[in-house]
Amino acid sequence: MRAEKQSFPALGALLTEFAPAERESIEIVREQRAFLQRALDARIIETIPSIVLILNAQRQIAYANTALLNLFKADSLDEIVGLRPGELFQCVHAHDGLGGCGTSAACRQCGAVRAILGAASGQPTDQEARVLVRTGGRIDSMNLKVHAEPLSVEGQDFVIAYISDMSDHVARELMERVFFHDILNALSGIVGATRIIHEETGGELQELAAAVLERAEYMTREVNAQRLLNSAEKNDRPEAEAAEVSPHELLASLARMYAGGRLAQSKAIVVQSGHPETTIRTDQAILYRVIENLLKNALEASLPGDSVTIGYRLAAASITFFVTNQAYIPLEVQHQIFQRAFSTKGPGRGLGTYGVKTLAENLLGGEVRFTSDKVRGTTFTVTLPLALDSAPESFDPLFAL
Repeated sequence: MRAEKQSFPALGALLTEFAPAERESIEIVREQRAFLQRALDARIIETIPSIVLILNAQRQIAYANTALLNLFKADSLDEIVGLRPGELFQCVHAHDGLGGCGTSAACRQCGAVRAILGAASGQPTDQEARVLVRTGGRIDSMNLKVHAEPLSVEGQDFVIAYISDMSDHVARELMERVFFHDILNALSGIVGATRIIHEETGGELQELAAAVLERAEYMTREVNAQRLLNSAEKNDRPEAEAAEVSPHELLASLARMYAGGRLAQSKAIVVQSGHPETTIRTDQAILYRVIENLLKNALEASLPGDSVTIGYRLAAASITFFVTNQAYIPLEVQHQIFQRAFSTKGPGRGLGTYGVKTLAENLLGGEVRFTSDKVRGTTFTVTLPLALDSAPESFDPLFAL
């Protein structure tokens, strides 16, 4: 998009519905641009990959980096100095008020204007701005992250604004929410209808309905697991629902489900779960998914004749689940084991151990670790509080081994 130069009426004390309307003349703004070019080391600003704007006290652009010029296909600063940000971005509200960007009623809700005004008052300010723009006769939407700070250069006051385009990120999050909502509704309908067919028919049709029901329920669990993982990545704790859970029954259920399956063929699953009367307070669905992923990984890594051991140990205020297999993880793999996109199983994999750590630590308030050596094999541990309510409110996003 190319910046379009706008003309404005001669400004005295113009009326405004939000930010001050007054402007400096284009001659003065050009003098400010020349001053900033002399006073600042442009090399530093040019190293910043996001858009950088320096605005004068009237919110007019006095300086910008090449990233902005490239975005708007501007050949030089002369094409954009004197404009306000909304006028440059061609916001649909930029000319609703006589004074241009920032002066209409709609501008009261604009995060960009609010961030600039906050910085002009002396406070570094972060805002998100939803901007509806019209370019080439077409309407488009932009989601911007704006960080603005006061800037004093040789006694002259400016605002420096760093602008990042979050449009793709916001659009992706919206699509994810719509997808999860719609696909889970569709699967719920399939499961319900298939269950009725299964209950009210017999013979081959009943067997077919049972097979469809099994796959539909599996797909529902997978979609829910991905939805939970997305929540865990955002540290969205309300997804976890605490209830009384029996660790003994949970592990026994997992062992029964996998004992006769393809992954466990010619392999043994050993359950070590003392204290069968013990209960903890956590989210059973998330915990089940965490231990299931570790069990699947352990079975996949094991050779025919090997055994996989699952169990738990109790402490005064915590419980530690463990999954042990006889295989050794090479050191170069250990260093990457919890990375999101890393997998030894080929392209398209890599959410297993990453998902385990993210779900357990971000949603259940736990800690996931592992050890691996050539003698004792590999053990993954998941340590959780006995009650989810006692889990910490925030977590370190930098996962350590």
